[in-house]
Amino acid sequence: MGAQLRPRSADFIIGALADLQHGAVARWQLVARGVTRRPIATRIADGRLRPVHRGVYLVGHVATAPLAYEAAAVLAFRSGAVISHRSAAKLQGLLPWPPKAACWVTTPRGDSGRPGLIVRKATLEPCDVASHVRIPITSAARTILDCAAILPEDEDERLETMWAEAHAQGSAKLPDLRVQIERNPGKPGVLRLAKLLDRSGSPARPKRELERRLLRLVRASDLPEPEVNAWLEGKERDLLWRDQRLVVEADSYTFHSHARAWARDIGKTNELQLAGFVVLRFTWFDVTERPAWVVAEIGRALTLRRT
Repeated sequence: MGAQLRPRSADFIIGALADLQHGAVARWQLVARGVTRRPIATRIADGRLRPVHRGVYLVGHVATAPLAYEAAAVLAFRSGAVISHRSAAKLQGLLPWPPKAACWVTTPRGDSGRPGLIVRKATLEPCDVASHVRIPITSAARTILDCAAILPEDEDERLETMWAEAHAQGSAKLPDLRVQIERNPGKPGVLRLAKLLDRSGSPARPKRELERRLLRLVRASDLPEPEVNAWLEGKERDLLWRDQRLVVEADSYTFHSHARAWARDIGKTNELQLAGFVVLRFTWFDVTERPAWVVAEIGRALTLRRT
């Protein structure tokens, strides 16, 4: 009777752990709960436990739970490990990342010999650690700082998009990022993030490609920084220079070609003009084929509004 009970008990323990850990279990957890070497070896041999890291397994058939690899990455280090950098940004919805890419992990002791993992050594404060569906993960503010250190130099726009998304979610506001900078002097990425924060009090979050191109064009010139997707007179405006009372709208053919959108745009322009604002509207052709003219028109409008 004992011989029949033991395999069921092992399966029950494995299943209970897997249910809590997105389908991943660690050998050290099983041993601590009384599962001996032989039942573990038997289940590895017949495919019920699939090794993913040294001493860490995915449970069951080939299909895996959505967060199984992240859970397994944390289990590979027993304690103190958290999902970080690009992997944390993906889970927090701040940065897209291919699901089969190597998983980023931060641990107090570090470890460079784990295939499929990118490991960074750091001792994190409790305020730097959050939880994502029972998986320890860096806070959004810490994730942004970590990504500032690893994103290519030409991807400042992507870093700002991360901040904008976290700002919109409420998971990382400007004071949270300021605290990260103050607490981590000398850390890679601090100067880059500080420069981004100093440029504007709130992050830009363009919703469409034409808006992104228009903002990129403005920033590449000597024009002052605008507000992006700012609310004015009860509606959202693409670019706004509030003090100069200038609004710039990006009119892509896809979103503005039908009669209802065209009428709505005229109405929005009329409302702003009656409220004392100048409104400039630029198309995809304007932004992509004659960018110098676009910059000159915005500059001229800003100059006129200052006089």
